[in-house]
Amino acid sequence: MVSELAKLISKFEGGATAEIIKTQTTYLDFVCSPLDDPQSGAIHRIHFRGKRDFFLEKGMFTSLALLDEHPLLLEYTELHKDIYLSSAVPDKAKFVSDLEDAATMKFGGWRRLERYFNSMGLNEFLDKSYGLMMSAPASFVEMVIDVAKINGVEINVLPGLKVQGKPQVLLLNNYYVVADSFHAETMGCVSG
Repeated sequence: MVSELAKLISKFEGGATAEIIKTQTTYLDFVCSPLDDPQSGAIHRIHFRGKRDFFLEKGMFTSLALLDEHPLLLEYTELHKDIYLSSAVPDKAKFVSDLEDAATMKFGGWRRLERYFNSMGLNEFLDKSYGLMMSAPASFVEMVIDVAKINGVEINVLPGLKVQGKPQVLLLNNYYVVADSFHAETMGCVSG
């Protein structure tokens, strides 16, 4: 049996467009354009359980996908490691630029370097030359280790948090929800 969510996803594979009309902590509502929806004006709701992360707002979207692998999921599926700075940074601007390039390469623009740095401002932290620099997914930490070597920066890496579960990501163009499970239903029609 094909789920309601799978049916909705197939509409977008066929070129549907829709508009998010409501977002809540556990669901979002959207309406497909009349040409794309035989139930013209039907409100579709996608429920999410175990929400871990999101970026949602009202607006149009043209793609809908539910994925098990995506750069947004690395944070939730990989072992995290802590990186401690243990030396001065000879060229802060180059080091930061190289770290930002590594983050862009690893996360494809979905995550920014600042997400993983400790809460102190990046430049202020690098002036200290010691302490917890960041906690990040293991595959990104490997890239940071390479950047540190190239820049003559000494770091120490320690195991950090272990991940729990296997979340998925629901993508609606650049909007997203990372959660443990998703399901959809048709709610009724838009009132005029």
